[in-house]
Order: sequence, then structure tokens, then C-alpha cells
Amino acid sequence: NVWDVDGNEYVDLVCGLLPVILGYCDLDIDYAIREQLNRGISFSLATSLELKLGKKLNFMQIKKAIILSAGYGKRLNPMTLSKPKSLLEINKKTLLENTIHILEKFGIEEIVINTHYLSDQINTFIDNKKFSSKIFLMEEHEKILDTGGGVLNAAKKFNNDPFFVFNPDTIWSQSYLDDFKAMEEQYFNNDYKGVLLVVDKTKSFDKTMKGDFNLKENILDRNVNEKRYIYTGSQILSNSVFKNKKIEPFSMNLIWDLLIKNKELLGVKSKQEFLHVTNLKIYNQLIEKKF
Repeated sequence: NVWDVDGNEYVDLVCGLLPVILGYCDLDIDYAIREQLNRGISFSLATSLELKLGKKLNFMQIKKAIILSAGYGKRLNPMTLSKPKSLLEINKKTLLENTIHILEKFGIEEIVINTHYLSDQINTFIDNKKFSSKIFLMEEHEKILDTGGGVLNAAKKFNNDPFFVFNPDTIWSQSYLDDFKAMEEQYFNNDYKGVLLVVDKTKSFDKTMKGDFNLKENILDRNVNEKRYIYTGSQILSNSVFKNKKIEPFSMNLIWDLLIKNKELLGVKSKQEFLHVTNLKIYNQLIEKKF
């Protein structure tokens, strides 16, 4: 930074290049700079202030998220007989840790993780890690609440704020940022209650996965038997979608079907290869895959 004789502070975006040659406040240069500022500018040398701004621009607007981690993971037996699915490792990092790190990189500040099966292991894992976000564990004590009940129970902490929901068995990466931003844009710019990230099933690593939805002009439906798009495990919701629902076991499909009926469920098509820990065979293949 530089200061003038009156003590005013300025950010010297060109490292003093012009003042060295012409001195400060040259009238012709001052006029030219003002004209260019009105048209827009860019700089090749980033200052700390520009870096902070760029970092904020790369963050998502929504600051809250739920990670679903209560399930039994039976399709990965025998590995999940003694360990919850979200604590399985790929590339020496657990699925849960990978998901948390990606959310933190994108600016998520509060995360609620629902737990049930082998919940003590997840509690210990979170306690032993140094995550930058605020993480709350929501244990479903008596019985597992399924996907819908689990989200409703966890979302109590968010009041009426919108939030993301993530399944940790998708291998999330930084390349998903544009997808998440596109989801936010659809959510905030349209009068809809839910936005799901979906992917064409031809982009799935697991070629046996069947489609969940069809997508036409950003609207999701299930009207035909042959469904082309797979739900990736990321969605944006608010508590308004659970109107009159009690905290009890129920599937998220009940909520989606109601939103589809009212044409209130939007879909964003991901461009990423869909890497999902479907079963033990796929898990072993993903461990061998270089990505």
C-alpha cells in the first residue's frame, strides 16, 4: 500500500510503475485511468486484496450442509460389518473426510452429520480431526430415520436457511464447484423448492447403475420407464419442503415425488464422471483407478 502527503491510503495495483516514471497525480494519466476504470480493468499481478476477493468469488452462497452418514452400507459387507461406510478409505482418505474437505474449500461453514450405525466411530473420527467448519453430529438413537427423516431431523439447526445435502459415497472433487454454483443459481433465481444434481448414466463409472429421473428444460420427472439421469448425491433444499412432516423414518423419494407432481423439483446436469461407491466390487475398482 502507499500513502499520500495527507495520509490517505491507496492500494498500488501496479507496484509503483507509473509514479516512478511520471510522479503521482499526473493529470493526463489520472484522466486516462478514470476512463479505463469506467470500462473495466484486469491485472496480471494479484494483490492480497484481489486474492481475498477471488477466494470469495469461488465460494458458494449457501454456507450450510448436511452429510448423510447413518446407513448400514450392507452392499459393502464384509468391510462394513465393523466400520461405517463413510469411514472407508480411497486414496488414503475416508469418504467422509473427502466430502468435508471439499465443502470447506467451497466455503461451507456449518455441517450437520447424521449418524446411527457404529456412530461412536464417526464421533471419534470427527473429534480427532481438525476441520475448519463447525461440525455437529446428530445421532439417530432408537432407529434409523431413512434419507427423508434423517434430513428433516438434521435440518432443525438451519431454521429457514437453504442448505446442501450430500451423500459421502460419491467421490466429490474440486471440479464440482461449477455444478454446485449452477445449482445455487437455479435455486435462487427460480421459484422452486428443491434442486438436485444429476448426471447422464453414460458418465457413471459403475455401468450397472440405473437412472432415477428424466430431465427436460431443467425440470425433473419420473414419468417414463427408461430414466436417463442418476442422482449424484447432492441437492439443495430448505425446511419448507417438509411442511407437516414429522421426524420419523421416511424416504426422501416421498418429498421428491410431491415436488415433481407440483413441478417444483429442478435438476442440474453434471459434466463430471460420476464416481460412486455402489458396492464392494466397485469400491475395489475405484481403489485401483487413478484419479
